[in-house]
Amino acid sequence: FPSQDKSWTPKTSKSLSWSPKFILDECYAQNLCFELGTKKAYLLTKIKTWYNGYSWNTKDRVYNPYSILSLFVEQQFVHY
Repeated sequence: FPSQDKSWTPKTSKSLSWSPKFILDECYAQNLCFELGTKKAYLLTKIKTWYNGYSWNTKDRVYNPYSILSLFVEQQFVHY
């Protein structure tokens, strides 16, 4: 039930995953940009095309840390 699911509350809807800003602030994002020869803004666009994340509150997009870390480690836009 949504009332028992902590991910549905306004206070926690963005805390269970990674925001786009957090992803781009990580050193892994900088490394991937270097490897791909691109800028962070383009990387975020590519991430959104590859995996659009999800939203608990229909407003903020968040991303699964496992998928994003797999992207950074493997440096490939594939399904994880």
